[in-house]
Amino acid sequence: MSHVPVLHIKSAGKLACLEILVIFKPLFFIIITGYWYGLAQSLQLLSSCLEVQLFSSSR
Repeated sequence: MSHVPVLHIKSAGKLACLEILVIFKPLFFIIITGYWYGLAQSLQLLSSCLEVQLFSSSR
């Protein structure tokens, strides 16, 4: 009889983990895409600044 509540708790824990995954997957996706977008933007800015510096120094 003592095994039943343990199994119930385990299954409830699995369900909770699944729910957390379902909730956080889109959040993680948004965070990661936002991070990569920001990184790409900053790299573009950096490269454009470097291009301007090189262009002005080569003249």
